[in-house]
Amino acid sequence: MLDKTKLGFEEITQELLQKVLSRGVWKDSNLSSTGRMIIELYAYVAQLLLYYIKRAAEEQFVDTARFWSSLVRMAYVLGVPVVRPRGCFGRLRMRLRSDASVNQKTVARFTRVVCDEVPFYVDRDVVIYKNEWVDVLVKQGLRRSVEFTVQGSGPVWQFKITDSTASDEDLVVKVGDVYFSPVTDFFELLNGEVVRVTTGVDKSLVLTFYEAFGGLLPGQKVKVEYSSVVEGYLPPVDGVWSIDDEDVELGGVSESFVSGGKWEDIERFRSRFINYFGTGKRIVTKEDLEKMLLSMPEVEKVKVWDVKDEFKGPFRGAIAYVKPVGGFELVGGLRRKIDDLVSKLRVLGMKVDVFGVQRVDVDVYVKVSRKLSVTVEDMVREIVEKLREVYSSVEIGQWITRFEIAEVVRSLGYRGVKVVLPDRDLELRDNQCVSLREVRVQVE
Repeated sequence: MLDKTKLGFEEITQELLQKVLSRGVWKDSNLSSTGRMIIELYAYVAQLLLYYIKRAAEEQFVDTARFWSSLVRMAYVLGVPVVRPRGCFGRLRMRLRSDASVNQKTVARFTRVVCDEVPFYVDRDVVIYKNEWVDVLVKQGLRRSVEFTVQGSGPVWQFKITDSTASDEDLVVKVGDVYFSPVTDFFELLNGEVVRVTTGVDKSLVLTFYEAFGGLLPGQKVKVEYSSVVEGYLPPVDGVWSIDDEDVELGGVSESFVSGGKWEDIERFRSRFINYFGTGKRIVTKEDLEKMLLSMPEVEKVKVWDVKDEFKGPFRGAIAYVKPVGGFELVGGLRRKIDDLVSKLRVLGMKVDVFGVQRVDVDVYVKVSRKLSVTVEDMVREIVEKLREVYSSVEIGQWITRFEIAEVVRSLGYRGVKVVLPDRDLELRDNQCVSLREVRVQVE
């Protein structure tokens, strides 16, 4: 049988010949005949179509995509940040001139500095003085500003800066009088006013606002300040530095500059893309959602079930059971925090229901033979501490069997182990969690 996914020109030609000759109405199949030429023409068209279908399919997978734009599209869907160019940076010496009218002065963040006509800017506010050099961090980049007007209602608004030299570093995003926090890893920040910063297939800088993360109103002005950088630029050792402030004196570079970043080539992008799936930085699989919930300090244990009980790919619906630290019910601030997370996931198209767990109390009672070299009190204390340690690490829905209890005690070197309680093994439901109530040890 022919493998329809790997058909070549010859295989398609032979397949077509067998089809037409089997009907007994096509006689013109000699190698140099017109009929053979028509059959080979059809085979060529079929092979060409198969090639384009296969290539289109390959562009949907990280390990086979050949175009940078294909990886960018997948990166946007799966929340993988794209590495954009960033300017070089280093430290420059500054001080007030001796004839300045003041003894100290604050050089504001984003103050423009120039080296051989290439623009830099001050990284943060810094105070300088007379007769005292101060090392100031400067970054390469020309500060630009662009303004958008909000059109229509949400829940999602998107704006594009069509500048391939735009860096996603030191972005300032302001809507009205409110500043929004730019994030490239979308789930790093889930509270307050947030704008997601991504890259378009045309290397544009894309800003996405979500209703659950601040929201926008029609007619509002969105002002964005960003840096336009020169890829690969490093200031020369003998470069001439200047600043548009007569009171400030520049003393040259205090340490070597560090080169900035460039656009990634496709193979480096692909490698980082694949590795990104092992970091838990996006909510795509069961483990991602578990890590997101466990990142809350009030949460002790988490168990997640896909609505289809299948986590081989991105999910759209899940049920999560959460055990708080020192309790079982989701109440107070933790309940509100989880509800806030769930509501934001729904905005992104994921339906997640989070519940507390049902407490299942268990008493453990074991009998062991006495060790002559150890006191009874020490034996009891050692066994009790070990069993409490085992039960403290039990997962939601997990039952410690009578056999496992006996094995734990035997692992401490004890013999004649008998498990009296629990008197039988239980099969817990997905939302149940064992709580060790009492441990009794009898030494015989």
